[in-house]
Parts: sequence; C-alpha cells; structure tokens
Amino acid sequence: MQGIDGRGADFTDVHLELAKLGHADLHGAMLTGATLDSSGTVGTCHEETTVWPARYTPATTESLDACGPENWKPTERDKT
Repeated sequence: MQGIDGRGADFTDVHLELAKLGHADLHGAMLTGATLDSSGTVGTCHEETTVWPARYTPATTESLDACGPENWKPTERDKT
C-alpha cells in the first residue's frame, strides 16, 4: 500500500497491521477502529482531518510532495 492515494478513504475497522503505508497520502482518511502496528504509518502524509484509531499516535507526517511512488527510494521500490 505504499504510495497509495488514500485521501478521504474509509479504512474503518480494516486490519492494516502488516500494511506498509510509506509515502501514502492519508489526508482526510477515516481509520476509526483500524488496526495498525507502530511502524505502519512511518512516512505517510496526513493532517488534522485524518481520523486515527483511539489511542493511536501516528508517526510524523511527510510533506505532501513526498507522497507517491515516484518519490520512493530504489530500495523501497524493490520491496513492492
């Protein structure tokens, strides 16, 4: 799921424990009840309209221009 355009997406109650969301754009996404591991949101783009699961603290956001697969490092492309 790296680099996805998840703007405004509804991930309510979705199991994302193993998802790699690096460079994903999650502006305005709904993640209420979603299950995420502690590293699942490293490198995502999000803002105050992104709704996270209760008691979940997302990783620091990336700038919007860092979102998308065109910005992946070669090693990240190899992992997809």
